[in-house]
Amino acid sequence: MTGERLAGAARDQQQRRSQRTKSFCDSAFETQLLQARKAGADACSASLSAAATLAFATGAPGSAPEP
Repeated sequence: MTGERLAGAARDQQQRRSQRTKSFCDSAFETQLLQARKAGADACSASLSAAATLAFATGAPGSAPEP
């Protein structure tokens, strides 16, 4: 191989490596974002459940917040 071909091959290999790293980072970020959204939904669900339980325990089911 000539010097130019070697340089081109090395450049192509570096670009492929960079693309794999980028896709891994994007995937990790998307996973964390999904986990954060799930945690937020779980917290909201738990607070509504606690409010409904409290309302029934105090005998005031009409005061429970609507979802």
